[in-house]
Amino acid sequence: MNDYQFKLAKIEGEFIWHSHLETDEAFIVIEGELI
Repeated sequence: MNDYQFKLAKIEGEFIWHSHLETDEAFIVIEGELI
């Protein structure tokens, strides 16, 4: 959509951080915590 990507994910446990050199990321936490 206009060069945007929307992704929905349900994550439990440890999240392995990574980077995308050509993009930015934002996280919205609905319940729980992201540290």
